[in-house]
Amino acid sequence: MATTPEGKVKAKINRLLDSYKDLYRFMPVPMQYQAAALDYFVCYVGRFIAIEAKREGKDLTPAQKFCRKRIEEAGGLVFRVSNDEELSALKAVLDHLH
Repeated sequence: MATTPEGKVKAKINRLLDSYKDLYRFMPVPMQYQAAALDYFVCYVGRFIAIEAKREGKDLTPAQKFCRKRIEEAGGLVFRVSNDEELSALKAVLDHLH
């Protein structure tokens, strides 16, 4: 179960993403020598969205910020979700896309 603060955030993100039909999600498994990645890569109605779950008060690491920059430069959307307000912002964008 989701016992860590970040795990609880991921559980909320999973419930939200599960509620959208035809949404593709990939959660890469971090490896020591791979390029930086965020927690979720999502494709929904033709849009690429990346999501990083963080416990409240934590920011992206420098490697994650670099990943965010590259995704945004390529036209993708990136969300850091650490609380219900940020989760609601993600939901609003998903609802707007459909």
